[in-house]
Amino acid sequence: MLSSNIEIAMKVTKTKLKISTYNMQFSQDRKTLLQNINYLANKNVDIFCLQEVTRYPKQPFVINEIIRLLGTNWKAVVNIGPEKSPEGMGNAILWNNNKLFFKGKKNILLPKREKLALHEWLFAKMTGGNTTPWQRRTVVVDLRIDNIPIRVINAHLDHIGGIKHRQKQFLSILESLKKLKSCTKEIICGDFNTIDLLNSGHEIQELTKILCRNNYIDASNKIAWTADLRNMDFANNTLAKKFIENFDIHIKRKLDFIWVKKLNINKCQKLDLDGSDHCPIFAELTL
Repeated sequence: MLSSNIEIAMKVTKTKLKISTYNMQFSQDRKTLLQNINYLANKNVDIFCLQEVTRYPKQPFVINEIIRLLGTNWKAVVNIGPEKSPEGMGNAILWNNNKLFFKGKKNILLPKREKLALHEWLFAKMTGGNTTPWQRRTVVVDLRIDNIPIRVINAHLDHIGGIKHRQKQFLSILESLKKLKSCTKEIICGDFNTIDLLNSGHEIQELTKILCRNNYIDASNKIAWTADLRNMDFANNTLAKKFIENFDIHIKRKLDFIWVKKLNINKCQKLDLDGSDHCPIFAELTL
């Protein structure tokens, strides 16, 4: 009886952690994004991993606005470029400092393509997108919760270059992690841009092989898709947007993931919220 009571007590006192990953679509619709992040914080999300964090001239930095909204107990690290435009977009990790405590940070620059392939350039022109490669980034933060170290890696891989280029970028992240002090419990999440237009499933399978070899588990494996081409930013190219809307074209893909190592997965959910062409997802984990 005594041993059973001890086991029940141990189960009750296990620490829970909630983490969300969210591509902010160049931080454009900041009013809606702030509402969504506040909504997630009210659902007790402890860590936010944000991609496409962008600064603009004559506008407050969106991360400062988020912290002002959530409260001074929230802290952040960023890895962004110097440009005050989408070209300088990067990543941010925010955490509730009442629960998690900062131990260290590392910024990683991912391998960059020199130019777009012809078909990528044509697609960018058709949709009003960027026709030159941008620097992709990853930010890593070491935290401590209940005196337990945990490492969070927020990645944003390229939408150009195909599977081989994205694999090269991801392997460069793993190589950078090997140079850091070992941490048993890790979370890798973000926008992996597993576009897979033919919907073959090959890219996610190859990504899964790499991560499983490194002892990660996909907490988000039951989420079917996180982004729809219909909702992407077409800039001023209204012709492409009208074509997709008139023909009711949907290309839904799972681009966003939460991978964990040495953590128990309680649940992982997608939230269908406005404000971005990606849906945020969050996972509840137990240490």
